Amino acid sequence: MITHGDALLFDGSPWKREILIHEERVLEMWKEHPEADKDIEERLRLARKISRELRSIDHPTGCNFAQRAWDAVVPPKRAIKIIESWFSQGKAGAEFCDRYFPNSEMLIIGHFHRAGSWERNGRCIINTGSFMEPGRADWVEWSDGWLRRGVIDESPKICRMGRTLDVWRF
Repeated sequence: MITHGDALLFDGSPWKREILIHEERVLEMWKEHPEADKDIEERLRLARKISRELRSIDHPTGCNFAQRAWDAVVPPKRAIKIIESWFSQGKAGAEFCDRYFPNSEMLIIGHFHRAGSWERNGRCIINTGSFMEPGRADWVEWSDGWLRRGVIDESPKICRMGRTLDVWRF
C-alpha cells in the first residue's frame, strides 16, 4: 500500500495551526462522513476534505534552521503534536492497514517528514521523509519482489539515489 499518509491520523495533520485552532470542525467533518472509519474511499474523501478546508495559510520558505525550529515550537502544542506523530507513525501505519488493508505486507507513506522504517503487526511501514530541513528524504524502489530503501543524496548540483539502508523480500 502506498499513500501520502494524511489519512493515518484522525485529524490528518494534528500539528497544523489550522487544525489546532479548529479541532471542533474536524469532529464535525467526521460526523459528516460516518463510514470513514470502515470504508477506505470514504476515509480518503474525508482526509482530502480536512486537508483542503483546513489547509495551511502560511508556508515558511527560505528559512534557516533556527527559524524553522522556532516555527515548529510556536505554539508549544504544535511541537508536542509534531513529536507525537513522529514517534507514533509506525503504529498509526499498522493500525491503518489493520483497518483498511488487512492483507497488506507493507505501507509506504510520506507526510510526517521524518524518514524511517518500522516493523509493526507483521508489516513493514516506511516513511520516505522530506526534502525540507532538518529532515532527509529517502528513496524506495520495488523490483522483482525486492523492496529497497535508501538515502537521497542531495546538494545544489545533484539529486540521486544514495546508499541503501534496508532491503526486504516480499
